[in-house]
Amino acid sequence: MSFIDRRFGFTLIEILIAVFLSSIIMLGLYELFNSVLNARVFSETRQDKTEIIYKVVSLMQKDIRCKVGDFYITYRDGRKVLSFDTTNSLFYGGSLIVNVSYYTDEIDGRVYLVREEKNDVLKEDLVIPLTDYFKSVNFKFYYAGEWTDRVSPIVKIILTAKDRKVSFVARGII
Repeated sequence: MSFIDRRFGFTLIEILIAVFLSSIIMLGLYELFNSVLNARVFSETRQDKTEIIYKVVSLMQKDIRCKVGDFYITYRDGRKVLSFDTTNSLFYGGSLIVNVSYYTDEIDGRVYLVREEKNDVLKEDLVIPLTDYFKSVNFKFYYAGEWTDRVSPIVKIILTAKDRKVSFVARGII
């Protein structure tokens, strides 16, 4: 056999092995890419939820810091409602004392945390469904060394979400 008669190329077995190894590598890369995308979506969703929690808690704390007078609890459709007067008016830009209430309410089949702002002088109401992330809200008050339902100047707000529970303590300056 001379050098010129020799054929160059791959045999069928070599090609099948190469295709098999390439497919295994491609499958591994696909799984890696898919898991990175899933981690990114999870991280963005978690960040969005954390941002919602931060904004709601900040608004509630600011309302309570600017509180004038006492808290009072009422009930609407069997759900607790926390109400108080505050100078932190979203409708009037903080220029008037308004009555603010926080409660959960069902709107279009979904439960929302609601902030309701009323002004008795101008008869203007502002009702804001803040988020549907929380399924319930509860209020406890610090009285005689323990958290009770008896209203006092220090309130603990417990927001229960689908996947976690958030609580914080707040009190008015006055």
